[in-house]
Amino acid sequence: MKKTLSLLLALLLAAGLSLPALAENLPMLQLSVEGGSLTLTLEDNSAARSLLSQLPLTLTFEDYNGTEKIAYPPEGLDLSDAPASCDPDVGTLAYYAPWGNLCIFYQDFRYSDGLVPLGKLEGDMALLTAGTFTATLGEATENHTHSSTLIAYFTRLDNTEATLDEIIAGGGPYGSLGNTWADRDVDAIASASLTVMGDRVLGNTQAIAEMIQAETGGDLFSIQTSQSYPVYYDDLIEQGADENGNEARPPLKSSVANMDQYDTVFLGFPDWWYDMPMAVCHFLEAYDFTGKTVIPFVTSASSGFAGSTRRMQELLADANFIEEGLEVRMYDVANAQTKVHDWLVELGIVP
Repeated sequence: MKKTLSLLLALLLAAGLSLPALAENLPMLQLSVEGGSLTLTLEDNSAARSLLSQLPLTLTFEDYNGTEKIAYPPEGLDLSDAPASCDPDVGTLAYYAPWGNLCIFYQDFRYSDGLVPLGKLEGDMALLTAGTFTATLGEATENHTHSSTLIAYFTRLDNTEATLDEIIAGGGPYGSLGNTWADRDVDAIASASLTVMGDRVLGNTQAIAEMIQAETGGDLFSIQTSQSYPVYYDDLIEQGADENGNEARPPLKSSVANMDQYDTVFLGFPDWWYDMPMAVCHFLEAYDFTGKTVIPFVTSASSGFAGSTRRMQELLADANFIEEGLEVRMYDVANAQTKVHDWLVELGIVP
């Protein structure tokens, strides 16, 4: 379907017809949720402009069909010069005219009539995975709009389509974590790929990424694959070994549309078989890192960076690769903020 639509769009362009474009004269917006925020670039149409006129908005988003989050603005949007349909992908913000609701797509979806494109969200889509959440939409802060630091990370929790109870039952590197979250083994959780931070459960690498963000104010980005990794830890490790041995490149479903704006990229991942997950290799091959400063961090049971440093040096030959990366053992993740701060001070990133 998308290939057919692309051909039709190309024909329209050849005929001299214009297509909706992301607006350069409208302000960058920010969608703030618990744990972070995403940037929103608006399209230049009447619906997007009328949404802008209602800001700031605080809305409650609910899951719909395992594909999108929906919420209702206080007023309907002006459709006078807005497209009547679109083909949404991950990060699309749209307005479903028949129902009058906003839609944030966290999964790719089919071309749909009545779906009006409003803009494109960029950032960590994992922030939007909660079943129901409250979000505030307003103009982006100065620091967020012009951030030159990206914190990209890969974590098991964002790449497994399973409930938390299923992940708990799936165990960790040292065996059982319990059968459900309610009867979890707290000590075992600290030896898995999960970390409990207050009332939140995070992947270990995500937890360190958020600590780096707290110090630097950078943008978070979760590296996510189209495939779902196994929920049982032993199966996960076996698949990781197979991918490593075959030099696989799992397809990525998340992307950084504005990579050019970042001068510094923190890159985080768990150690899988003494190397990076192959999805991280794919991420590094998908962008041009020439001239960028790339700073790695890793979470592991005991092996740290192991052989991944050599691979990163090969893939980042044209970047300023900082070998003094941060290694955090899984037992230490929850209390690693001081270690993160001291490391960033040593690098001269923070005073």
